[in-house]
Amino acid sequence: MKHHDGTRVRTPHPPGRLPQLLRGAAVPLGAAAVALFGLTVYASSGAAGAPDAVMDVSRARILLPTNPDATAAFVTLRNTGGSTDTLTAVRTPWGPAMLAHTVVARNAGHMEPLDGIAVAPGRTFAMAPETTDIMVPKPPRLTAGHHVRLSLRFAGSGTVTTDAVVVRPGD
Repeated sequence: MKHHDGTRVRTPHPPGRLPQLLRGAAVPLGAAAVALFGLTVYASSGAAGAPDAVMDVSRARILLPTNPDATAAFVTLRNTGGSTDTLTAVRTPWGPAMLAHTVVARNAGHMEPLDGIAVAPGRTFAMAPETTDIMVPKPPRLTAGHHVRLSLRFAGSGTVTTDAVVVRPGD
């Protein structure tokens, strides 16, 4: 707008225009702040960029039962992925099995149940009769040389199945 002498006249912004602009920007700015906060929490948790765990199960064997109450199975776990994974459960064709740790004190041993077995990236964990194994309750009649399917459940990798060969104790 021009004044009658040709100079330009400044007109004030209509009342309420600036608060209206700020209100319009509040929603996108708030959404960006929430997203940035979420990404910061995710990255600081250590999960961002960490490759998944990849579990390899080998050397699976199950002992020929010497009594009808229980026998033991053993596997070797290798984590070829980029993050730690935990073996949380094992299942046999005839039911669940228990992860157990052998504790020896004063020349006597007993088994203690384990909640899980963690395997760090690039590491191998080999079960053995003197340390950690899979306790198999009430096994059916087994024959040396036959195979038994084991399903191992990992917290991150899901279920991995393997065939365990039936062996005589000491083999």
